[in-house]
Amino acid sequence: EEMESARKVILERMNKVTDYLNWFEASRMRTQSGEFDEILKNASRYDFEKAKRKDAISRYLDAVEERGW
Repeated sequence: EEMESARKVILERMNKVTDYLNWFEASRMRTQSGEFDEILKNASRYDFEKAKRKDAISRYLDAVEERGW
């Protein structure tokens, strides 16, 4: 029981450290690591307008986003 409890604490701390490092890399580093270069390259070629959903709820949410609500 103690081992399971310690394991949960360690996993929670590991997740917090990972979150912090991801935040730090995304917002505080002066240079880029290059870890996301492939993703950014693929995203720049993706046609987001073509992929937009056309159902009523999606159109409504798009309109709300455009108005800045």
